[in-house]
Amino acid sequence: MVRRCVRWCDGATVRWCVAAALLAASAGLLGQDRPDLSGSWKLNQAKSSAGATGNNAKVSFPSELVVTQQAGAVHVEIRYPRTDAVKATYTLDGSEVAVPIPGVTEKARAAWDGDRFLITARRVVSTPFGDFTTDSKEIWTRTGDILTIQKTQSSDGLSETETAVFDRSR
Repeated sequence: MVRRCVRWCDGATVRWCVAAALLAASAGLLGQDRPDLSGSWKLNQAKSSAGATGNNAKVSFPSELVVTQQAGAVHVEIRYPRTDAVKATYTLDGSEVAVPIPGVTEKARAAWDGDRFLITARRVVSTPFGDFTTDSKEIWTRTGDILTIQKTQSSDGLSETETAVFDRSR
């Protein structure tokens, strides 16, 4: 494309033509659209995997998420039944953030991978028998009014992966 543009241009306009061609070629890389995750999302138990819901869930998911997305951060209010909401702010610069959960130490990092939002975290619960550590990875994808979160949790050499589907509530 640049070669064709250079043949078409002459004299002083060659630089402008090359700059325009480079800008057009890089627009796809620089302007990757990320889905807007903002909104209120309610867990849809019927669409979620069996191990993601109910009293015997292998991997726990909240009943509701309230998400606000900005250029440098994603703010998430995490709601479970019969407990206070947890508010987390995930920065998108790769830095580690603390997630304020009572009685738990959780550190997390978040980043975009194309149109997927990724969260990796380490949660430590201190007990009289020692610390219990769980590592997790969440992959968030949005398609229309559906938010899908695939979560893998690992602890003591065991790993479980489940998928939760959330419907956007109006």
